[in-house]
Amino acid sequence: MSDCQKNIKHSTNDLLSTNDTKLIKVQQRSRESSYNKATFRCLARVFGTAMLTAALLVLSFVAPTAVKANAETTETTVTSADYYQSAEKANLEKQIDAITQYYGLCLDNYKNAKNGIGSEVTVKADIDPSIVSSMGLEGLNSVKAAIKSMQTDKKAKSEISLFTNDKEFTKLDVYVDINKELEYILIPELSKAYLKLSMNPANGVSNQTPMPFTTKELMDLLYNNPLSEESLNKLLVKYTSILVEDLNDVSVINDNVTASGINEVATKAAVQITKKTQLDIAEKVLKTAKSDTELADLYVKFKLGTKQDYTNVINAALVQITDEKSKADTEDKVLVMNVWVNADGNIIARNFTYDTEPGTSFLGYVSAKKDSEIGFEAWYTPNNDEKYAIDGRLKEEGKAVTGDIQLALNDGTSPVPDKFLIKLDNFSYTSDSYTSYMNGKFTITGNLLSGMSIAVDCTGKDKRQTMKMDFAQYEKNQVSVLIDSKIIDYKDFKLPDKSAKIYDMETQMEDYMASTDIQKFLKGINKKIDVKGINAIIDQMLYPSMQMEQNQLDMKN
Repeated sequence: MSDCQKNIKHSTNDLLSTNDTKLIKVQQRSRESSYNKATFRCLARVFGTAMLTAALLVLSFVAPTAVKANAETTETTVTSADYYQSAEKANLEKQIDAITQYYGLCLDNYKNAKNGIGSEVTVKADIDPSIVSSMGLEGLNSVKAAIKSMQTDKKAKSEISLFTNDKEFTKLDVYVDINKELEYILIPELSKAYLKLSMNPANGVSNQTPMPFTTKELMDLLYNNPLSEESLNKLLVKYTSILVEDLNDVSVINDNVTASGINEVATKAAVQITKKTQLDIAEKVLKTAKSDTELADLYVKFKLGTKQDYTNVINAALVQITDEKSKADTEDKVLVMNVWVNADGNIIARNFTYDTEPGTSFLGYVSAKKDSEIGFEAWYTPNNDEKYAIDGRLKEEGKAVTGDIQLALNDGTSPVPDKFLIKLDNFSYTSDSYTSYMNGKFTITGNLLSGMSIAVDCTGKDKRQTMKMDFAQYEKNQVSVLIDSKIIDYKDFKLPDKSAKIYDMETQMEDYMASTDIQKFLKGINKKIDVKGINAIIDQMLYPSMQMEQNQLDMKN
C-alpha cells in the first residue's frame, strides 16, 4: 500500500473515531413531501455521467485506481467531504480513462477505414430434419448467406451470395454512393440493370419524414470526428469534478458490503443532497459550459447549431433553474447517496435513497471481491410493483471469468418476474488495435424461453471472430447458427456510371421488371435449391406462364 493510501486509510480511522463535530456532520431531517418531475430530471442530468462510469466499474470488472490523497490532506485534517470527494474523483477519472481509451480506439479504426477497409461475413444455419419436415421443407439441411464488403468514406460495395445445403442459388451486389446518398442493387441472374433508391427519404418522392442528417454528414462525422480522445477525457474530468465538488454534506462510518455471498469491509460515506444542492450544481455546470469555448466549438462542428444557439440553449436552462430555485420547497425530502469505499480506495457500491425512507434504495449496485471471486448486484425499483435486477458471482481466471449471472425483470404486470440465467465458461472480452474479440462460452436459459436454451461458443483473434449458437429445446438441439466474420484487405471498385442501365425503384419499377426474365430466374433457382417444399412453391409461381407456353405449343402442333 502506498504512503498516499496509508494516509487516507489512517485519516479515515481518525475521522471515524473523533467527536469533533466540525469534521463529521450528523443531520436529522423529517421532510415528507416528494420531489416533482422537474427536480428528478435535474438530478438525472447532474448525476448521469457519474452513474454511467460507476456502472462501468461494476460490469467491466476493471480494477479501479486507488484513491490519491489531496495535496493539503494530512493524517489529522481529512474531513468527511474531503474523503468522499477524493475517492469519487479518483474512481471517476479511472473510468473516464477507460472510456476515452476505447473511444480513441474507435477513432483510430475509423481513420484507418477512411482509405478503405474490407470484411467477410458468413452466417450459416443447420436445421434439424424434424423441424424442416414439420414445415414441409424436406431435404433442407442448411441455409447460408455470405457477404463480402468493401468501404471507404465515399463509397461501399457488398457482394451477397445465398445458399441452401451449401449450394449457391442466387447472388446480388449492393453499391452505395455515400456522397449522393444513393444505393444501387444488381441481381445479375435476373437483369443487367440496376435498381436505384435513395438512402434519405428527403431526396426522393416518398412521404416519409426526412432523416435529421444525411448519410454523408454521418460518415463525415465518423471519419473526421472533431472530438479527440484527449479532449473528451479533459471535458469529462472537468464536468464530473464539478458534480462532486459541491457535495459537502457527508457523514462517514465503518461498514461492509455483501454481494452474492461475498463480503468485503468498506467505509460508507452518506452524501445528503437537497433540491437546492442539485440546482446549485446544475447552475454551476451550465455557467462553466457557457464560457467553455471548446464545448461551444464542438457544438458548431457537430452541426447542432451556431454559437449563438449554444448560448441561447444554456441561457434558457439557466432561466429554468432560477425559476426552480424560487419555487424550492424547504420541506422537500432529501436524497441520500450512499457510497462504499474499500481499503484500497475503490468505490465498490453505491445506492440512492431518501432520508424519510432509510434502508429502501430505489437504485444501486454493489460489488465485492475475495481473492479471485467477484460478486455483484444491481437494481432499479421505480415503484413498489416494478423491479429490474441483475446479480452474479464470477471467478476470474486470467483475463477470463467463469460463473453465473441472473437477470430478473418485473414491469408490475405479473406477480412472477421474468428471469434469465447466463452461465459463463472461461469467457473474456478483449480488444486490439483492429477490433474487439469474445472468447469462451456462455449459455442462456429463462422462464420466457419455454424450455429452450441458447449455448454460444466464441473464438476471436487476428481480425477474425466466430460465434456458434446452438438453440436446444428440452436439451435436444434444433438449430445451430455459425457466424464467421473477419477483416480483409481493401480492394477498390467502381460505382455504376452513366453507361449503366439504371431504374428508380420508386418511379420505374415496372420498367425494371420489363427488363428481367423472371421465368428463367425462377427456374434457375428451382433447379439449384432442390428442396421439395420450396420447389413446389416456385412451381406454383411458374405454373401460369408454363401453362401458357404449353398452350402455345399445342396450338402450333
